[in-house]
Amino acid sequence: MGLRAARVLPLALLLASATLATPAAAQSATPTSTATATATPTDPFRDREDRMAVLVDRARAANGLLPLARSPELDRAALEHAQDMAAQGYMEHEAPDGSTPGSRARREGYNAPPGSGWMAIETISAISDAPEGALGWWLGDGIHRRVVLRATWRELGIAYVAGGPYGRFWVALFGCRPNVLPPVLLDGVLSIPDETCDHADGVFGSAQSIRVGDRGDTARAAGWEAYAPQRPWPAGRPATVLYQDAGGHQLEARAADPTGAAAEPAGN
Repeated sequence: MGLRAARVLPLALLLASATLATPAAAQSATPTSTATATATPTDPFRDREDRMAVLVDRARAANGLLPLARSPELDRAALEHAQDMAAQGYMEHEAPDGSTPGSRARREGYNAPPGSGWMAIETISAISDAPEGALGWWLGDGIHRRVVLRATWRELGIAYVAGGPYGRFWVALFGCRPNVLPPVLLDGVLSIPDETCDHADGVFGSAQSIRVGDRGDTARAAGWEAYAPQRPWPAGRPATVLYQDAGGHQLEARAADPTGAAAEPAGN
């Protein structure tokens, strides 16, 4: 298929598709807890999008990468753009109103502490109604594959919309931002990300140690152990991770599966 059916900016222009929030004067930021994704109320294709998120994460796992957590902010930004492309009949990363993947993500609340950096990069497809078809094209094309399988990402937004000149649009938004380290439950494994997005002053640094439990109180009561990115975890059991960096800063994050649910269903 040609670029009319699946689009991503060339590698030389990826930083134009990304947004780097780097004000001149850095301010201190307090690490905060992460939030799990919730369904967008006006989205009738959530089940299909959830399937795409699971497939993306399994593709990453098969290539030795950590899966991505669902971000409600990136979901909303992706859905906004998919609906706009279907309504106005175009297929571009920059919308007629001048918005970009980064500005749409920021508009939906995907922000970072002042003085730190963050990124949001987008892929688009109109090849297939089935998530397997769209993802198969992305993974089969060199540029798209490098976006989907980039190690930096920690969060994902997915949108599918029926209509428009090609019959449908898929939009995937990949992002990372400081102070947000969302663990992911997938196929009996708890994946625990580390800080690789930014190392600005005043934000959480690389994880040195972790505490893990099925709830916040049990995680806080557990002993500290050296950071490790993955461990077996029973399906149906929720998880909470408490992180600590070399400076003693701590973050607490509740795990979710790729759909945003707090526990992976047994037999998923």
